[in-house]
Amino acid sequence: KKELMLVSATRVGASDKGSNDQRMKILANMLNEKGIPFVWLNFSDKPLSSPPRNFINMGARVNIQDFIRRADYLVQLSDKEAYSMSVLEALTLNTPVIATG
Repeated sequence: KKELMLVSATRVGASDKGSNDQRMKILANMLNEKGIPFVWLNFSDKPLSSPPRNFINMGARVNIQDFIRRADYLVQLSDKEAYSMSVLEALTLNTPVIATG
């Protein structure tokens, strides 16, 4: 099985982002339970607490375009954010997006 590379650029613990913290944990745990190999890099100013296996807190960076370009998917799971810059960047770079609303 090919290991998926997932990338997110979302603030953790921010009330204006809705339940994205829990949604990220749920998706990562689902992938782990199904035995789907992945590495998920999340770029944020705060780390996700108790991150699931294969979820990596990367810290904040200004430019993550190279990571988005190499990713299999950009993941945006906020239920409050209508149109994020990371989604726009991913679509511009032809990287598929997994998003919830």
